[in-house]
Amino acid sequence: MIRLRFLSNQYIKRTLRPVYAQTQATPYAAVLDPSLLGTPLPGAGDIDSFTDQYSFPANTYQLQQGLVPGTVMIKGAIGENVLIASGVANEIPFGLLGNFVGGNLDELGGEPYVGVWYGPGSVFDLLAPAFDPTGLSAAYNSATPGVPVTLYASNNAGFLGLLCAGAGLSGGTTNHVAVATLVSYSASVIRVKMVI
Repeated sequence: MIRLRFLSNQYIKRTLRPVYAQTQATPYAAVLDPSLLGTPLPGAGDIDSFTDQYSFPANTYQLQQGLVPGTVMIKGAIGENVLIASGVANEIPFGLLGNFVGGNLDELGGEPYVGVWYGPGSVFDLLAPAFDPTGLSAAYNSATPGVPVTLYASNNAGFLGLLCAGAGLSGGTTNHVAVATLVSYSASVIRVKMVI
């Protein structure tokens, strides 16, 4: 259930939806890395100052000033920390963010605890805008039987950390670790099968 901060968001839909996950996927209890946590303004927890508690990279996609469920996360260097995937070569994806973080849709209530879904063979639907659409339609339409479209963490400006086809990676896919394969595509929703 989405915890609403503003009544105007009453019809917002979760952008990550498990389809085949009962035995295939695991929601991992993780902690946002301290580098993603900003310094709260005086009176933190108050609706007006809440968005200042997070410091996301400038080129990260944000819906209503926050991260969306479905963002690819990587494991931090220590403990249970997770960071937004930056789409660089040889980066090992950890899973997909399960929460709205920051901004007008924040579900964390000032705490740094998030869920990260992972599990090879699990299937998820991602609703727009939780994926990078760059070249996705063309890749889906040119896929052949037995060779699905491979999805990675995007490093495109404005879509950092969202799932993308190879066209969503500046510099191509060389040495990039796959996150999922594309099962079906429409402009408003994609279905993916996880490989991590």
